Amino acid sequence: MEQKMTLTPEQQKIIENTKRYFQQSAGITDEDWAKHISNPVNIKLALFKGEIKSYKIVAEVVESKYCSAGIKVGHQYVFSTLPTKLLREESTCPECLRAVGPITSIMHGFWDRMIEGLDPNTGMWKYVRCMDWGVNYGGMGTVMFKVYAVKI
Repeated sequence: MEQKMTLTPEQQKIIENTKRYFQQSAGITDEDWAKHISNPVNIKLALFKGEIKSYKIVAEVVESKYCSAGIKVGHQYVFSTLPTKLLREESTCPECLRAVGPITSIMHGFWDRMIEGLDPNTGMWKYVRCMDWGVNYGGMGTVMFKVYAVKI
């Protein structure tokens, strides 16, 4: 069982400001906020959101074969970290849901390293493949991305 965190007055203020933000932006109720923030991981996310927001996540294409969406080596998807969203104006990669989905699945590893004060680029997971596995496995095209964080 996880131990409850003791917060300083400054940390409590950060949590309250975060709550107000989510009430305004997402309409979260007091009851659901209490459930959310009772998880120590979510407390850490709230307390370190400034650090997390100081990064962008880049998924750069390092391999592409027969991609029908037109994704080529060198294309990039660029994401903000909080909230995690595709930054279309900074991305050069054609939009493809079968590519974006797997990329988002490894972002929590980057967040975890950020909230622990570690370099997010030294974690285990750096590569992800799109959801089309290619002609050898019943699909058509396939794309491999190298995913990394960039300090802004």
